Amino acid sequence: MEAFTIEKSDVSATVRTNTSASQSIGIAAGDNATSQFGGFKAKNSSVSGTISDNTVAQQTIAIAAGEGAMAGVGGVSMTNTNFSGTASSNTVASQTILIAAGKDAAAYAGGIHSK
Repeated sequence: MEAFTIEKSDVSATVRTNTSASQSIGIAAGDNATSQFGGFKAKNSSVSGTISDNTVAQQTIAIAAGEGAMAGVGGVSMTNTNFSGTASSNTVASQTILIAAGKDAAAYAGGIHSK
């Protein structure tokens, strides 16, 4: 269920993620909690290279609660990360619910996000 995650690292690579989720529920609670189906996530890192994410989600629910919580399906997310390279995201989500609650919480389906 979790995204491909890099934290506090220096990485130079080609990363390809392919995820399919169906009839799934993810729930996470607490500060910086994450409920994520597929995708790529980097935090407090330095990343260079190529990132390619492909995610298909059908009838899924992702719920995250807490300060800095994140609920998502697919996509590329980078927080406090230096990035040099190429990133692409292809997400197909149907009958999907995303809920994030708390200070600085976020919910997203696909896309490329930097914070």
